[in-house]
Amino acid sequence: MTYFQLARSRIAANIASAFRKTGLQPYDPDLVLKQFQPKTTTDYNDSSEATVNIAFKIAGSLDDIEAKVDDIITQIEQSLETPVRSDLRFIRQTCLTALAECHTLNTLNKSLVQKARESRVKKARKAAGEARVLTVQEIVEKQARRDAQDDVIKAQRQRATALRGKIGFSKVVWREFKMDVDVFT
Repeated sequence: MTYFQLARSRIAANIASAFRKTGLQPYDPDLVLKQFQPKTTTDYNDSSEATVNIAFKIAGSLDDIEAKVDDIITQIEQSLETPVRSDLRFIRQTCLTALAECHTLNTLNKSLVQKARESRVKKARKAAGEARVLTVQEIVEKQARRDAQDDVIKAQRQRATALRGKIGFSKVVWREFKMDVDVFT
């Protein structure tokens, strides 16, 4: 029994931590993908001992990333022979195309996630309606209005019932138009 209580006390923190780690709460779909990005070295050394720093973050605008790729390609071109330069241009173009496609797909994914979220909210509103919390004062006021409406309806029904017969009619007239003499007593 002691182990059960110990496990139960720790499970709430574990669940919250698991939701954070997987990007479910707060919602961050890129969190898991960041964990599986390949690890690369940031320096490139060739046989002539020329070193090129290729470290950069894939963040910011596409123009910034393009400038960084151009800078890296230029550094590599300066340290390599002429026949390889055409291959470097191909690599540059392929890299920039892949980055542009990645950016486009991320934008599309974000818009689809937003659309799905709005759809869920819209469906939830249909099911729940326009529910809200009432204060005690609002409840008392609504009850007083309902009681007043019920009293009016009751009086109208009694009047309609009384008007059906001659004696009932005269009693209603007598009550509504006060006279000095009481005929019915």
